[in-house]
Amino acid sequence: MENESIGLLMLGIFWGIGFLLLVIGLIVKSSKENMLDRCTKKTTGEVVGFSAYGKGIYLPIVQYEVRGSSYKGKLIYRWTVSRSSTLTKNSEVTSDIFGHTLSVKRNSILSTNPIASVLPIGTALDVYYNAAKPQENYIQRRPKSLVPDIFIWTGIIFIVLGILFYYLFSQIFT
Repeated sequence: MENESIGLLMLGIFWGIGFLLLVIGLIVKSSKENMLDRCTKKTTGEVVGFSAYGKGIYLPIVQYEVRGSSYKGKLIYRWTVSRSSTLTKNSEVTSDIFGHTLSVKRNSILSTNPIASVLPIGTALDVYYNAAKPQENYIQRRPKSLVPDIFIWTGIIFIVLGILFYYLFSQIFT
């Protein structure tokens, strides 16, 4: 009987964590999708600079104008992959610059921003924005994020683990 109680406790803990992660993932995914769905107006913006992202990559900052006011947005990637190149090799973007995954080849010591050579300052890019809140935007294409999916799948795994642990504790120790 005590082992069944441990099994129920494990089930409750894993299910609680799993459902919490699942709900967080669904809320984040829903709010992000709702924001993107509201961005229906299209304008043209211009690359005005670059923002540090990490791994020696600087993402383009795009400035655009709506009803006389100026706003900024960034081209966002779901995932970035940075591979090393030789000392003499220039840095380069090795994937579709507008894809969801950015892949670059760069030298970690003597490299320049590889995106700046493909999208230099002054480059015109499409900006989709929310007419009611023009600061809500996305650049060139709808971004996709791994964060909600990670929460959702981790939550599902915890729920399944809770069921497995309950089954193990109730079968093995009875």
